[in-house]
Amino acid sequence: QRGGRKTKNNRCRNKLRASSRKTIAKGAASVTKFKDTMLEHVLVEAKDKKTINRQAIDDYDEEKEEEE
Repeated sequence: QRGGRKTKNNRCRNKLRASSRKTIAKGAASVTKFKDTMLEHVLVEAKDKKTINRQAIDDYDEEKEEEE
């Protein structure tokens, strides 16, 4: 049993690290896609994922600026 869990944790962590590195390597396209997926959690108004588009993101950014 000794050390069994630790290696599993590290393996998962390494996998995550590798996947994020790949995302960064893919460049700007994946970044915008990532922004879209992040905003899916933030934008409650746009319940249907298809409604999230550039306009919705711009509106959200404007709202954020107004709040500050």
